[in-house]
Amino acid sequence: FPVTILCFYLEGTLELTLNTLITFRKMDRKFWTTWQLWLSNIWAAMNLVVLIVMPVITLLITLKFHKSYHTDWTYRAKYDWMFEEIKGKHRSPALYHIFFIIRRYIITLCLVAMPSNTLFQIYLQVISSSIFFLYLIDTKPFTSPKQNRMELLNEFAISVSCYFLFLFTDLVLDNERRYSCGWALCLHLVISIVINFSVVVYESVTDLTYRDWE
Repeated sequence: FPVTILCFYLEGTLELTLNTLITFRKMDRKFWTTWQLWLSNIWAAMNLVVLIVMPVITLLITLKFHKSYHTDWTYRAKYDWMFEEIKGKHRSPALYHIFFIIRRYIITLCLVAMPSNTLFQIYLQVISSSIFFLYLIDTKPFTSPKQNRMELLNEFAISVSCYFLFLFTDLVLDNERRYSCGWALCLHLVISIVINFSVVVYESVTDLTYRDWE
């Protein structure tokens, strides 16, 4: 399978899914009146086929990569970029990309297909975040322990943010309390950003210092 297409799909899964679902949601009889709209609809239909087929292709590539890790060096060299920082020789960590794709699909379906079901959206996000968090704890998919810790930290921050969303629904009727919860969420996000930035700066300085010593 062409590496360029697979790379484009993995990098742009969220944008591709959002654009396609938004186009289909707006589609009606008036949406077929000009050739530009026809072209847009046909393009959206092609993207929908890609969104259905590509997860299956990615899964097959992942399973074959894992199976032929020590036997087919040509196949391994072709798709090694997908598992450059992932434990590709183990099955569970190698499925990281599949979990990544499914999660992006869940996010876009919540945003586009169920705009009025706020609580259901939040519950779905909380469940998917919790499952992915447990997956990271169990498999530690990355080869670097630092990257595993950062991924767990980021996922924990996302999970906490998802729980904050309940405070902005009709479950909390006091507007002043919602306002206070909003500031708490902002503080949580700022702390997460500062921690990530600090880790990046620390690792960059450490690498530069190590190279100077060499």
